[in-house]
Amino acid sequence: MKKIIMITPFKGPLNGVKVLSKQIADRFLELENYKIKLIDTAQAKTPEDFGKFNLKKFKELATLYRELRNIEADDYVYMNFSPRGFAFYRDYLMLFYVLYKTQNVTIHLHANGLEKKRKYFSGKRFSKIRCIVITQNQLQKLTFFNDRFLLPNALMDYYNGNFEIEKEKRKTKVLFFSNLSKSKGTQSLYEFCSYCTEYNKDVEITICGGVLDVFSQNKIEQIKALHNKNIHILDPITDPDQKMKLFEKNHFLLFLSKPFYEVYPLVYIEALMSGLSVITTPQYVSPEVISGNTGVLFTTSEAAIRFIENNKNDLTALCMANRIKFEQFYDFENYFIKLKKFILNAD
Repeated sequence: MKKIIMITPFKGPLNGVKVLSKQIADRFLELENYKIKLIDTAQAKTPEDFGKFNLKKFKELATLYRELRNIEADDYVYMNFSPRGFAFYRDYLMLFYVLYKTQNVTIHLHANGLEKKRKYFSGKRFSKIRCIVITQNQLQKLTFFNDRFLLPNALMDYYNGNFEIEKEKRKTKVLFFSNLSKSKGTQSLYEFCSYCTEYNKDVEITICGGVLDVFSQNKIEQIKALHNKNIHILDPITDPDQKMKLFEKNHFLLFLSKPFYEVYPLVYIEALMSGLSVITTPQYVSPEVISGNTGVLFTTSEAAIRFIENNKNDLTALCMANRIKFEQFYDFENYFIKLKKFILNAD
C-alpha cells in the first residue's frame, strides 16, 4: 500500500490554499490502496496573523518535526511550500529534513517569490524535488527545479453539477470577498464605493474579509462614513457553506489586488462556479478568467460601473456563461488525476 504524506495548512482562517488542500486530501482519502497521513502546517489563528513571526510559531516547529520522524524512504511526500515570510524558513527547514528521509518529494507553489531564493536550492540534495507550479510565469522562472509541472488550479463543484440560477434581479449586486489590505486594493475599494455613492448608482456592494493593516482599517471607516445604505460590511466568513451562499446572491465579483500581486486566486474559480462575472485588476491568469466578454479588467470605478450597467438587463445569460466557463475549464476530477500522477511519478 502506497503511503502519501501531505504537509500543508488545513486549520485556522480560510484561504485559497487551505480550501484546495482540503479538497485534495479528501479525494486521496477516498481512494483504496493508499494510506494518507496529514500534517497540518497552519499556524495563523486570525487573518491578521498571516505571514507574521512570533515565538509561539517557532516553538510549534518541534511538534511538526516529531510528525516527520516516521517518514520512510518509499513514502511519497506532497508539500505546500510557502515562498515568503517566516513560513518560507519553516517550510525550508522541514523540506531539508524530509529529504533525509525520502527522495519522493513534490512541492506545490501557490505564490510567487521562490524565484528570488535560487541559492537555497543549489545543493545536490534538492536536485530530485518535483515541483508543481500554477502559472506559465512560474514555469519559466523556476528553472532551478528540473522536474516542473504546470497544473492550473481547479475546484470541486460545490453544486455537484446541479447549479440553478436563483439570483435576485431587482438589484445588481457586487461582492468584494478578500482579506483587506493595501496590497489587496482597499484604496481602489474605497474609490469604487465613493463613486457609487457620489453618482447614486443603484448597485448593492457587499464587503467581506479580515482587516490586515491600519491603512485598510482607515479605508473601511471612510467607507462607513459614506452612509450609503447599499454598502454592507460583513465579518470574515470561515464556513464554506456560508461563503458559497454569499456568492450565490451576487452577480459580480470585484477583485482589486495590485497588478500581478496574486498568482491564481481560487476566488476567481468560486465566482465562476456560482455564475459571477469577475471585474479584476490585471493578474497572471485574469485574461482566461474574463475571456468571452463575461468579465472585464478594472481600470477605473467608472469603467467597472459601465460594464455592470451594460450587462444588468441580461444577468441570467451572463450568469450562465460564467457557469459554463467553470464547467469547461476547471474540472477537479481531471485536475486530481494529473496531480496524483505527478506526485507518484507514474506513467
